Amino acid sequence: MSDFSRMIGSPAFIRAYSSIQSGQTMGNIFVENPTDIPFWQHVVNAVEASRYKVRPIAKEKAAGKRTLQKRYAELNQEFLVAVDSDYDYLCPERHDHAVQLNENPFILHTYCYSRESFQCCHLSVESITDILYYHEALPSEILEALTQYSRCIYPALCAFAYLHNQNWQKYGEDLFKDALTTEAAACLIDDELRINGDLLTRLKTRIDEYCQSLMNDITDRVTFEDFKAELNRKGITEDNAYMFINGHCLQNTVVKPMLEKMVAVTKRAEKASIDDMYPEPERRATKRQKMNEIDNYYKNERHLSTLLSTGHAFCRHAFFDQIIEKLRALSH
Repeated sequence: MSDFSRMIGSPAFIRAYSSIQSGQTMGNIFVENPTDIPFWQHVVNAVEASRYKVRPIAKEKAAGKRTLQKRYAELNQEFLVAVDSDYDYLCPERHDHAVQLNENPFILHTYCYSRESFQCCHLSVESITDILYYHEALPSEILEALTQYSRCIYPALCAFAYLHNQNWQKYGEDLFKDALTTEAAACLIDDELRINGDLLTRLKTRIDEYCQSLMNDITDRVTFEDFKAELNRKGITEDNAYMFINGHCLQNTVVKPMLEKMVAVTKRAEKASIDDMYPEPERRATKRQKMNEIDNYYKNERHLSTLLSTGHAFCRHAFFDQIIEKLRALSH
């Protein structure tokens, strides 16, 4: 590390620089890329908005976690980093970076796989489904489906995390992710917005087979049970296990398909209602206008990617509270 890099990371330099720039003394929290800023700003706002400035570690969008990991040894109360936990929290001994994430007080992390995990948690999904209609909401089992999926993957998560913690290269994330991924174009709820039991049964069969292959490699069952107890102490349960799979996978193959199904079914029901309201040929123009209103509403007001990325119901989640408590301990 150059003398210049060491200097700009020093508490004295950061305090002086922030005072010149903003008129007040602020520390810096560096994140992986600019898209992470809104999430971590929620954390800062919950503690003390004027205490820290959230910034990307580099202007390049692809700077990523590795760039932040290179700075772990330099961190201090004025120079923090905020990262996705990935499996560093579940598997604290898998490599040196995981050890540092769990022991360094100046590393903020998500306590679940990633910020996308928060965006797809029960609280976030419920806040979206509560407003995902134009005229009338339809009952759905989307939250129940997410819970059933979570319970389905929990045993495999425990076995994978135990082995991954011992040898992260041999027991890599890709096989785990592949085993838990739903079939292409599949959805955990059906056209009645009820749990897709057939899909869950097939998925459970595949996951159980993968889990058994992992269990065959676990020779010390006492140590494994101790590890599971530690996961439980950290708050990992059957009902939130889904928050510890790859966040993009969770969003793109589990949660978003269910929300898309909900939109499609609700729109179809709403348009059928319009058909019934305007059966007369002479009112065709009015009917077309009403149909367009529905399409535009979902396109402009209920765009799913926007709802997922801008929601903040997750701020009430217990894992989010843990982030706040860690930052609060540094701020006072």
